[in-house]
Amino acid sequence: MQMMKLGRPLEFDPEEALAAATRVFWIKGYEATSTKDLMDAMGLSKSSLYQTFGSKKQLFMRALAHYCNASTKRERAKLNGQMPDKEFVVAMLRDLGDPDRYPEDPRGCLLVNSTIELGKRDQEVGAFVDERAKMSLAMFEGVIRRAQEEGEISPDKSAAGLAGMLVVSVHGLKAMSRLNVDKAVLQSAVEEIINRLE
Repeated sequence: MQMMKLGRPLEFDPEEALAAATRVFWIKGYEATSTKDLMDAMGLSKSSLYQTFGSKKQLFMRALAHYCNASTKRERAKLNGQMPDKEFVVAMLRDLGDPDRYPEDPRGCLLVNSTIELGKRDQEVGAFVDERAKMSLAMFEGVIRRAQEEGEISPDKSAAGLAGMLVVSVHGLKAMSRLNVDKAVLQSAVEEIINRLE
């Protein structure tokens, strides 16, 4: 029986290449990113790019998932730490209300940027965004319910309603981070949101 020949091993790290592609999409957006932009950033030929990642759209969807999975991992790490549930939410909101927190990185949130650019026009992106929104709602509702059990948030308030408010607020703050908005306006809005968590 003749053995099948193995293909040539990859001469690049697919994870590093995917991270490079994610940065390009994050900076330029999907439509403004060319195949050449991706090839240059990833250090790949066109054939290697297509053979490994498929079309530009397929690569974009993988980049979006890569970005979101990394963000979720960071959030879970904070939740699994010693930070109380309400304190976790307050810290997240105040961080988002500070546009100077990453002065060298004006890119905002890739998921929010992609929602604005493609969410209503691309069925696949829209479905992905909807799924991530459901995950965020579930995460925040769980955090709020635990905070209510711990006496940090009034049990009379709707956990589902507060979770919805937080998802909308977080996405709005991330979108505003790309604009030249007065820091005091953002911080005032954040404190109003936090007041709803009493």
